[in-house]
Amino acid sequence: MANKKKTTIEDLSKVMQGGFDKVDGQFAKIDKQFDRVDKQFNEAGRRVDERFDEMGRMVQKGFEGVDKRFGEVNERFDRIEKLILVDHKQRIERLEAQMKELRELLAVK
Repeated sequence: MANKKKTTIEDLSKVMQGGFDKVDGQFAKIDKQFDRVDKQFNEAGRRVDERFDEMGRMVQKGFEGVDKRFGEVNERFDRIEKLILVDHKQRIERLEAQMKELRELLAVK
C-alpha cells in the first residue's frame, strides 16, 4: 500500500490562506491599475476643463468685440438721426416761411 498522508484542517487552512493571499495580491495589482486609470481620467478631465475654459474666454472676447462694434454702430445711428432731425426741422421752417410769404402774396387786402 502506498503511503498516503492525511490532510488535516491545519493543512487545509494553510492552503486556503495561500489562495486568499494570492487573490489579495491580484486585487492589489488591480487596485494599482485602477489608480493609474483614475489618474489618467483626472488628467484628461483637467485638460478638457482647461480647454473649455480657454474656449469660453475666446467666446467672451469675441462677444466683447461684437458689443463694442454694436456700440459704435448705435453711436453712428444716433448722430445720423440727429442730423436728419435738424435737417428736417430746417426744411419745415423754410417751408413754413415760404407758405407765409405765399399767403401774404395771395392775400386780398
